[in-house]
Amino acid sequence: PLMEITVDADNQFYCAVDGVLFNKSMTELVCYPKKKEGVSYSVPEGVMTIRSCAFYSTELTNISFPKSLQIIESSAFRYAGELVEINLPEGLVEIGSGAFEHCNALTSITIPSSVTTMKYAICKGSNLQEFIVAPSNTYFKAVDGVLMNYDGTKIVNYPTGKVGAYTVPQGV
Repeated sequence: PLMEITVDADNQFYCAVDGVLFNKSMTELVCYPKKKEGVSYSVPEGVMTIRSCAFYSTELTNISFPKSLQIIESSAFRYAGELVEINLPEGLVEIGSGAFEHCNALTSITIPSSVTTMKYAICKGSNLQEFIVAPSNTYFKAVDGVLMNYDGTKIVNYPTGKVGAYTVPQGV
């Protein structure tokens, strides 16, 4: 159970701040230790990318993101089962496949207007009940909580915690 990461000050490629691993320029968050103390974390301003599996299986309930964040890679929060709320920042452009897979405490995800790319289902195997998409997003929309491409021809992600019957909209 990793509690913190330390990096030699002479390392040319990586650094650690408060036990969290970043690339040397602090533009990429590489790894948040699974057993680090605390239930909340604020990703530092300047971080542009959250790397694949960076928050894998952490016990955080709340994570706040900087305005500088542009990319959340695939499986970044996979099995972060205690994560109750996330507020994705305006400026985020890409969300990788399975980014919030098995985040069982999440009941909704709001997609900002700046998101233009989502690779496959971003959230599966969870209790997610709805997606909310900023009205000004011209790449995606939510119809009855289901994430779709903007023209309504593809279902991008059906919330696996959504209860009840569902009729696929005409045109899909």
